[in-house]
Amino acid sequence: MLGVDPYWERVHLAYHYEVEKRTKAHRTANASFEPGEIAFVNDDGTLGGAFYDFLEWQGMSLSPEEKINQRNAKRNRHGRYCLVLDRLDNDAYIVCYLTSFHQAQHGTNIQTTLARLFAIAIDETPEFPLGTPSIKVVPKWAGYGFLYAMPVCRWDLAQSRAINTRFILRLGELERVKKLILERVKVGLHNYLSAD
Repeated sequence: MLGVDPYWERVHLAYHYEVEKRTKAHRTANASFEPGEIAFVNDDGTLGGAFYDFLEWQGMSLSPEEKINQRNAKRNRHGRYCLVLDRLDNDAYIVCYLTSFHQAQHGTNIQTTLARLFAIAIDETPEFPLGTPSIKVVPKWAGYGFLYAMPVCRWDLAQSRAINTRFILRLGELERVKKLILERVKVGLHNYLSAD
């Protein structure tokens, strides 16, 4: 091959190998997350799946139709960002998913009633529910987004490969967010149980 110096090609390959090795080691070393951090979960990141998982976690039995919906949701495997609420033993975490609800720029643009019920605005998204200031993230979360206030237990959290920055809630926000989630869950479960 013309113009290729074998010495410099080996140096280039050695450099590339070292970068890959250190990058993988960095991701492995940072695979542990603390409450208030935003992580990436590689499992069934569907909001419907989270809803049914939450109901089962609360000891509620699902109807046959709901079990079918839950199985169908788990087939749609795609990762999703999530907010770590608590760290448990055995490398498990309590998380809430983050979503854009198809780029909804305001909570009133969210299509389903259930999604609106559990949506809490993040950063630059106008406050939603009304009267609830948006959740603040450092560094600032780009674009419109919402926290889906449906806590679920998940394993194998990772740092996103697309973003090298680790996002975290602004100081003091974690306790406020936990209270907001508790309020949304109480209202949501009341509505769910009264619909039966």
